[in-house]
Amino acid sequence: MSRKVILLFLFIAICRLVKSQDIHFSDYNSSPVNLNPSTTAHFIGNYRYTLNYRWQYGTITVPYQTFSASTEIKLDADKRKMPPLGTGFLFNYDFTGDSKYTSYQIGIPLAYHHKYNSGKSRFSMGFMPCFVVNQIDADKLKFPDQFVYSVYNQSIPTKDIIPGRSKFFISMVVALNHTLIFSNKGVWNIGISLANVNKPTVSFYKNKDSKLNRRFSYMTKYDHPITTDFHVEPQILTQTQGSYKEYVFGLRIIHYIDNYTIPMIKYGLSFRSRENDALIFHLGFNYKGYLVGLNYDMNLSDLSEVSNGVGAFEVSLQYVYSRRLIPHKREAMKCPTNL
Repeated sequence: MSRKVILLFLFIAICRLVKSQDIHFSDYNSSPVNLNPSTTAHFIGNYRYTLNYRWQYGTITVPYQTFSASTEIKLDADKRKMPPLGTGFLFNYDFTGDSKYTSYQIGIPLAYHHKYNSGKSRFSMGFMPCFVVNQIDADKLKFPDQFVYSVYNQSIPTKDIIPGRSKFFISMVVALNHTLIFSNKGVWNIGISLANVNKPTVSFYKNKDSKLNRRFSYMTKYDHPITTDFHVEPQILTQTQGSYKEYVFGLRIIHYIDNYTIPMIKYGLSFRSRENDALIFHLGFNYKGYLVGLNYDMNLSDLSEVSNGVGAFEVSLQYVYSRRLIPHKREAMKCPTNL
């Protein structure tokens, strides 16, 4: 089985011909379906509900805002005859810039999970069709022929007409994920995904050469128990899409507390090496079963001069519902809900 897993991972890695950019969150652990649909329903419980919100560049122009909501369902949770499948629903809303460029996305993930090695290993594969509508408000834009001696005149009509202000397309995502639990109860996870496999056309001008380029994502992390109550989790994320490349190197410290109200707290720091882009600070905690995440991106690039040093903010909320009562300690140590 292990040889087949390695061959599948190598196969999808070879297919990483990518261009352009997609929605993403700095706290990608709290948005698992967006990053890798093969992790759908990869948790202890029956249902997982996730909310994410990101605010960026509000001091420069119209803030870039991204909202995401997902529901995951474990189909085999209470039916042993059912195959180990997971499905769900993903909704993304992205609002950016002066043109009020808006993107609505609906995804339907489906994942298959196979346990082997006496249950200590799990191999997952998944795919997700995404139905996307992009819109633009051209009335909010200023065109070159509306300027007279470098002064903008709103009363002058522009000859630059956008033939379409709305574009619908379907994008496909395929992904693999592998989880291994070691004898010291450490958990190693590796995942790869390929988005926009079909390279859909996205031009408002009906230009068939303007396509959304494939995005390749690779993520690995290792949850290492230092003591029963303290774990460290180094992690790496790389994403490439055309000329766009992103590398994120991070470390999180997980503190488990013998307390029903707040049984777990996370502290994290990451560096994103996209043009020495940002330091990412993370604080997360489990409050009565609700996983709350707070992120701040501190800008390190030249853009910090025009943004007045204000970076990006993210907040996430996640809840796992289980029909059976699961002890907090066992759930947190054996399989973190945001794995």
